[in-house]
Amino acid sequence: MELLLVRHADAEPLGASGSDHDRALSAEGHDAMRAAVRALARLGVRVDRLYASPLLRARQTAEHLRELGSSEIEVLDGLADAPSTALLEHLRGVRAAAVGHAPWMDELCALLTTGDRRTARALPFRKGAIAHLEGRAKPGGMALRAHYSPEVLEALGG
Repeated sequence: MELLLVRHADAEPLGASGSDHDRALSAEGHDAMRAAVRALARLGVRVDRLYASPLLRARQTAEHLRELGSSEIEVLDGLADAPSTALLEHLRGVRAAAVGHAPWMDELCALLTTGDRRTARALPFRKGAIAHLEGRAKPGGMALRAHYSPEVLEALGG
């Protein structure tokens, strides 16, 4: 299995409503994700399954990733929280992408690659960063194929 772990792109600040759940991507966030998708497409990356946190900014980030092949986005509450065994059971498919938030993407990447989510500080996820993993979606079952910063994705995306 190939798995892209994606931290949502830049979002608008918390509005007057005070609802973090409804924060949308900023214009810069949309631009960054368009460049990221162009870069991933140039690298030949495709996704068959697409998962997103229920928070608006993650779903909007996932909408951009649909261009890589997946027509539907499955919302997983577990992507808005600490990684769990239940979340790992949902992450399936030959080629999948999962969009979530910090610090959970850092911890999920650490859990999948080292088996210990406490090692997350070794590979921090900035907004719009993407990790490309291969293997089985279980603790320590995946290898890090690549980790793309937003700057690298922008340069690759032209």
